[in-house]
Amino acid sequence: MNQWTAADASWVAPLFTASLQDDPGFMWMFPLATERPAQVRWVQGFLIRAKAKLLIGDCIERQAAALWLPPGTSPIVPLWTELFAGLAMAPFACGWEGTLRGLRADAAVKIRLQKVQQPCWYLDTLGVSPEHQGQGLGRTLLDHGFARAGDLPIFLYTVKPDNVPYYQRFGFEVIDDAPLLQGGPPAWTMCWQKRRNMAQISNDPVPLTPTFASRPEKPETNRDPTFLHNLRMIRRKPAFHSTTPPE
Repeated sequence: MNQWTAADASWVAPLFTASLQDDPGFMWMFPLATERPAQVRWVQGFLIRAKAKLLIGDCIERQAAALWLPPGTSPIVPLWTELFAGLAMAPFACGWEGTLRGLRADAAVKIRLQKVQQPCWYLDTLGVSPEHQGQGLGRTLLDHGFARAGDLPIFLYTVKPDNVPYYQRFGFEVIDDAPLLQGGPPAWTMCWQKRRNMAQISNDPVPLTPTFASRPEKPETNRDPTFLHNLRMIRRKPAFHSTTPPE
């Protein structure tokens, strides 16, 4: 496990590009499959440049990488930072249609992420090269992030349906599944929170079976005592059972 630095951007961006070719968000932004790899690569490089001073990254050789935003760092990059990172070149690299769709999606993501008002970690991007997928590298990166986060929650955002059950395996829960944009791909905001020991949550013993409130008995009022006595005697009288076999 190595710590990511800005110097690693030259190979991290292509790594993410290779792992995000089937991402529904980029497929919606860049419909032409022949032009998509170059467009996604430019976007990934731009995002890394824009967030380079904020990100904490973990790398496994050049096979997998995860980029994190620490607590107190907003995932919403200011416009002037994006301009300095090369936003003005987006129409030339991605075309006008792709740029406009990207700006719409970026604005919608910012609105969604503003709902998180608590100290937390944010998993910005996690990618594994296609030839090394299925070897547990993603899990290794996540476990390292969990250990670093401690008791703080971790949030992430994804538009890929396959990512939802994948992250749920590691304890992430969906907290928002509203569509991001009208006509755009579905989107999910997920959160991981360290499970505390039950003894830390409460000192009270946990009931092994659920308890239910008993229904209060109706007071026996305005009834003849003699009637109640006879009724009890009838209930105590054993039922008559015939020993004669049926014909």
